Amino acid sequence: MDPKNPNSQTTDSQEPVYQVMPQSDSYQSPQAPEAAASAMKTPLSAPKPLPPQPTGPFSGLPHEEGPSMWHNRRLLAIIGGAALVVSALVIVLLMNPFKKDDDQAANTPVTKLPKIWLQQYFNKEVCDDQAVCGDAADADSDGLANYDEFIADTSPINRDTDGDGLADGDEVNIYKTDPFLKFTDRRDVAVQNNFTDGVEIKAGYDPLTPGLKLTDNRKAQIAADTAIYKLHEPTITTLGVQPTTPPPAAPEAKTVTVTIENNALNPGSVTINVGDSVVWLNKDAVKHHIASDPHPSHTALPGFESVDLNVSQTYSFKFTKAGTWGYHDHLNPSIKGTVIVK
Repeated sequence: MDPKNPNSQTTDSQEPVYQVMPQSDSYQSPQAPEAAASAMKTPLSAPKPLPPQPTGPFSGLPHEEGPSMWHNRRLLAIIGGAALVVSALVIVLLMNPFKKDDDQAANTPVTKLPKIWLQQYFNKEVCDDQAVCGDAADADSDGLANYDEFIADTSPINRDTDGDGLADGDEVNIYKTDPFLKFTDRRDVAVQNNFTDGVEIKAGYDPLTPGLKLTDNRKAQIAADTAIYKLHEPTITTLGVQPTTPPPAAPEAKTVTVTIENNALNPGSVTINVGDSVVWLNKDAVKHHIASDPHPSHTALPGFESVDLNVSQTYSFKFTKAGTWGYHDHLNPSIKGTVIVK
């Protein structure tokens, strides 16, 4: 039949045409009944055995084969390496190899003196004796500390760097001359006649004002600074002066007590210094009267005499004159004592 003409008839000579659906590659043709029965009779293969379960400290971790297993192994290696690093750091901190250097640095005094300067004068770059090479030390006893010597460019091991007869410290602190100049007076006549600073000062001339005598103001300034800083060698020898030393301090005044008891003095003799005092304390029920010898005039040491002392009353006398002074009880002359004043 013609699709365009539904009323047309098909002739016997025309063969029928069948339209068949295309088969996919995965299509399997149905098996014959005999083949299906044979397949059902064939036994199934046994399942593969499971891998052995791991044992040990890591038995709980995943143990699959393949990429996950290698991932776990790398993780364990990283953890182990980190543990080793931490352990090494702990050991290093406990041993503290830097502690010795830290202690040495802490014990090294801070200095303002350059290493090259210390090496030049003390043969060491680091001072190991603060009393000799420390900043405040005066190694040559010239009145200048080491740091002051460095500032003045003078030698810390030579009292008189310029050789003018004056100690470096005395030039800086007292005379105000240059400790690095032998002739502060730079006139030719001073150099030709060797009028050093020490020579001029000894002769009464002022190196700061060439050819002129020391003024009263300069003398007063020198005296005031000498009292503060004191003179040092070789200044003392050059000028022929005596070292200035403060007078000894007067001993502190003291007081000695003598008791009068049972008609006796205790102690009967005392030794004191000029300016000391003696106090007499009456412990008897009867009266006593302390007075200087001789009895009854009491003229050996005028003023040394008490009033009548009742029980528990006292009398004090300050001795201002050296000597041995005898005294007695005016009311009972047989009671006698001695005060030795030095």
